[in-house]
Amino acid sequence: MATTIQYVTYKKIVSAGVEAYDIVPFDLNGKQFKEVTINVDTTGGAVTLNLPEISTLKGNYNLVIKVVRTAGANNVVVTASGSDKIGSATTITLNAINKSTEVNPIETINWNGVITA
Repeated sequence: MATTIQYVTYKKIVSAGVEAYDIVPFDLNGKQFKEVTINVDTTGGAVTLNLPEISTLKGNYNLVIKVVRTAGANNVVVTASGSDKIGSATTITLNAINKSTEVNPIETINWNGVITA
C-alpha cells in the first residue's frame, strides 16, 4: 500500500526500504496546487511515485510535478495511474543521482514528461 503525499507543495523523501507514494496535489480545501516538488534519497531502497489520474484534476491542467533523485543507488520510478500515460510510456525511471523529471498533464490521459541530467 502506498503512502499519500498531500497538502504540501514540497516533500523530501529518505527511503527506508522499497517504498511507494501516491501524489495528491491538493490543499486542505481541495484547491489544486500549481507545482509540487519532491526530492528523493534512495539510499535505503527504490521509491515509486504514483501520479494522480488526470481525470481527478477536473480539467485544471495547470500543474507541474518535479521529482529529483538527490542521493542513493536505487531508482526512482514515476508512474502514471489508471489508463494515463507519460508520453507513450506508463513510467519514467530516474536511475542516477541528480536526474530529475518535470511532468505536467497536457490532455485528458497524457502527461508530458522530460528527464534531465
